Amino acid sequence: MTAHAGAIDTPLCVTFDDAAARLQVSKRTIYRMVDDGDLATVYVRGAARISYNSLVAYVEGRSQQRKPLCLTAAKTQPSGGSATPRRTVVELASLLAQRRTPKPKP
Repeated sequence: MTAHAGAIDTPLCVTFDDAAARLQVSKRTIYRMVDDGDLATVYVRGAARISYNSLVAYVEGRSQQRKPLCLTAAKTQPSGGSATPRRTVVELASLLAQRRTPKPKP
């Protein structure tokens, strides 16, 4: 086993509260992240903990992934202001219709 710098200062695992504090999210968000498989859980004598390496990997992975906020951004037109509820419904319906329309086979 190899030692790395800061091995004594860095915990191997943290509580759900500590993980939430480190990521500045709620404890419930941490539970959701564990359920989604984003964070690894370690059990120490029956007590659930979050792997510190899992937290680091999540943050590093998320900072390198730049997902667009809207997958259809290239197809939408900027409205120039707040959309009315009616316009929002119409735009959403048109986007959903685009997904349902089967592509013709060549």
